Amino acid sequence: MPTIFRPKKKISECKKHGRNKAIHDLYNTRLWREIRAAKLMEQPLCERCLQKNTISPAVEVHHIVPISTAGDDDLARKDLAYDYANLQSLCEACHHELHNRMRADGRAPQGAPTFPRP
Repeated sequence: MPTIFRPKKKISECKKHGRNKAIHDLYNTRLWREIRAAKLMEQPLCERCLQKNTISPAVEVHHIVPISTAGDDDLARKDLAYDYANLQSLCEACHHELHNRMRADGRAPQGAPTFPRP
């Protein structure tokens, strides 16, 4: 069977999904991958579902205070990105619901993705 080679994601594609280059670069660090893995190991179940007495596996690590609220301040952006207390383990459905609600309330940055409802 032939192999299909896909081009690597470009920064312009990330902007299309609501991330600028600085935020994109934070997610592509070894430190973020280690923090994310530690959070999912510590809390493998969706925290919002647990509040509703439902059990769902967590697959996303969500920033409670969005990184984009730091604006152009690199230090503040890193503080928000890597702050363990600012993270929440979520299932895909809760993560999409939360981002859609933030966008509807005007709390998400312009250009942030609108997720389809599962």
